[in-house]
Amino acid sequence: IPIKIFGSKRGTVPLTYRLASQIYEAADAGFRQHEIIELLDTKKELVRYAVKHRKEVERDIINQLRVLYNNSRVRRPYRDLSLLR
Repeated sequence: IPIKIFGSKRGTVPLTYRLASQIYEAADAGFRQHEIIELLDTKKELVRYAVKHRKEVERDIINQLRVLYNNSRVRRPYRDLSLLR
């Protein structure tokens, strides 16, 4: 299920939870927005939206990761392998 769908003359582009998770991981690693756009080969509108709405989207991702990994220690909106041991 996409978070938001962005439209253009060439079709639609969805912002998925997977892409949002990758955007947050890159941002936490120190990448700037223009670098994230290039790194993930995505549109600036998607990155801007994900960053602007991080608080809400991040909460959803973290809750889903907690369920998926059956681990209440998940604190980041992306896979932190050190918590899975």
